[in-house]
Amino acid sequence: TLQKFKIGERMNEEEIRQKLAVLETYNQQIQKLQEELVNMGLMKNEINKAIETLEGIKENDEVLFPIGAGAFVKAKVLDKDKVIVGVGANIFVDKDIDEVIKEFKKSVEDIEKAEAKGKEQIENTIKVARKIQKELEKELARIQKEQQEQK
Repeated sequence: TLQKFKIGERMNEEEIRQKLAVLETYNQQIQKLQEELVNMGLMKNEINKAIETLEGIKENDEVLFPIGAGAFVKAKVLDKDKVIVGVGANIFVDKDIDEVIKEFKKSVEDIEKAEAKGKEQIENTIKVARKIQKELEKELARIQKEQQEQK
C-alpha cells in the first residue's frame, strides 16, 4: 500500500525515514517479483521441452532413462501412446499422450498469464517507487540548498 505524504511541503526526519522504508519495501517487492518471473520462465521452458519430446516420440526409440545421481540407462519406448505422469504425493498414473500434451500446453498458457500479471505488477511498483524516490531526491536537494545558504 502506498502511504500518503505531504507533497510540496517540507518533510521532517520521520517522514523521510518512512519514505525511505517504503522505498526499500518496494525495491524488495520488485526483486522478489523478478525472481518469480525467472522461475516461471524456467518452468515454462521445462514444460515446452517435455511437449517437444512427447510430440516427437516413436515406438522403439532409444531413450536415456535417469536413475539418479546423474546416471542413466538406455531404454526403448514400448508404448508411444501412454505416459506415466505424477499426480502428487508420489502417485503416478498412465495417461494418454495427447491428453498430457494438452495439459502441458494449458500449463504453459497459465504460466504466460501469470508472467504477464507479474510484469504488470513490476511496472506498477516501479512507477510508485520512482515517484517516492523523486520526492526524496527533491527534499534532499532542498535540504542541501538550505545548508549551502547557511554557510
